[in-house]
Amino acid sequence: MAISLTCTCGARLEIDDKFAGQVIPCPDCQRPLQTTAPAEAPRELPVGGMALASVITAVTGAYTVVGSLAAIALGYFALRQIARSPERVGGLNFARAGMIAGGVGLLFTVVTMITDAPLGMDALLREYRYAGDVDYRPTDGNFFRATLGKDEYIGIERPSHAWGRLNLRTKGEKDMLTLVNLREDAHLVCLPYANAEDLGAARDKAAEQFRQSDLFKRLSKPSDQQQSPEPEAKPAADAKEGDLTLDVRLGGYERTFLLRVVKQGAEFYLLAGGTRKSRFARLSADILRSFDSFKQMQVEN
Repeated sequence: MAISLTCTCGARLEIDDKFAGQVIPCPDCQRPLQTTAPAEAPRELPVGGMALASVITAVTGAYTVVGSLAAIALGYFALRQIARSPERVGGLNFARAGMIAGGVGLLFTVVTMITDAPLGMDALLREYRYAGDVDYRPTDGNFFRATLGKDEYIGIERPSHAWGRLNLRTKGEKDMLTLVNLREDAHLVCLPYANAEDLGAARDKAAEQFRQSDLFKRLSKPSDQQQSPEPEAKPAADAKEGDLTLDVRLGGYERTFLLRVVKQGAEFYLLAGGTRKSRFARLSADILRSFDSFKQMQVEN
């Protein structure tokens, strides 16, 4: 391989590599020129199979415990393989990237498993799913209302602007009015009470009545049926006398609902409002305020 030299006088020479390391005089100015052997191009090592597998596993198994742990393990063994044979196996950056990606995925998965709000993703999915079914415009001031008949309606004040009316009523549904807070996964429902003789008897069957509601059925999943026996309602603390709380598993989450039986004229109504158990204490005051606002009124002409 020829050695290229350039003298300070501007002369350019091509010297056979057999003269490497010798001093050659410039043919133009006779200045001595030092020749050096051409540097060898670094040999590119093949990427180790475990290093490559670590990256692939971290991507395909992202946000799963098994996939993330496998990516970390593969990356670790790839680093050991490279350390034992650095002249034969490459892929150091691949191994490191696989371990880092696996660690991030594992952290995200663990956080998701131990919290009830995995970085807000569940809220975004609910808002996307029900985007066209929730109306945030109150019917009357800050009240949402449902018509009972020609001249009567029931109304309830929404707890905050984050609550809207869920419009999913279909033929055969019993729930008269359902409010939702998609961000908090919270619900508030009003339904007529069937076969109630008096207030005491109605309260005794409040939990059973709520289980028959369309909201309860809509939130239920097959896995929720594993709870046995069915939980009973208990007197609610820091609430109006006669109010009840019901702890129940719905939609894969432990939830707490506040139940109140209301008598308006000759009719009984069941009000039920709740959210995930970990959020109930924060939202209970809003739910109680809405319960207190419940009214049955005549339509104004």
